Amino acid sequence: MDDYKSNDFAGKIMMQAKDLELSCLIIDLSGVPSIDTMMTNELFQVVNMLELLGIDTTITGIRPEIALTAVQLGIDFSKIRTYGKLKDAVSDLLHIR
Repeated sequence: MDDYKSNDFAGKIMMQAKDLELSCLIIDLSGVPSIDTMMTNELFQVVNMLELLGIDTTITGIRPEIALTAVQLGIDFSKIRTYGKLKDAVSDLLHIR
């Protein structure tokens, strides 16, 4: 997830979420070795935007470097569901639904 891939990242996710009529979304970061502060901030802004649309968003696989950046940016995790592993999030989601 670098600058050229993040071009209109928020817009693309918002349009696809609307088109697919999502009620929930899991964003898995386990394959992402690192992201810069700008992209980290944009990612968490997307989570907030999706919440406004009523889409429950979960983030999995946050690496220590990404967690450090998010905390340094002052991102509030109180409303964001996180899991270490994608399979745990899917399991809980299936159990809840």
